[in-house]
Amino acid sequence: MKSEYQISITTYEGDKLTLAHIFYGDSLKDAINIAKSHIITDEFFRSSFLGSMEWKGNTLKLSNNYEVFEHKGDINAKEIMKILEKRAIEVENENKMK
Repeated sequence: MKSEYQISITTYEGDKLTLAHIFYGDSLKDAINIAKSHIITDEFFRSSFLGSMEWKGNTLKLSNNYEVFEHKGDINAKEIMKILEKRAIEVENENKMK
């Protein structure tokens, strides 16, 4: 069964295409919530919203490209990325307090 909504986020390390995540949902809200949950468990994905990540003594410079498929709602792709970036910052701050 195909989900109605897809959010595709492609992460780059510098200029190098590194990884793509696709989040599916029966509604746009479902797809966003799955992506927000993934931010908690995937440090690389979370760091891509923060712009960098420490790895083996080096700082990886990270960035994202994004697309929303089958989008029929009022929220645009940039707003979705802002929601996910906000969640990444919240999780990062929570992790620092542990």
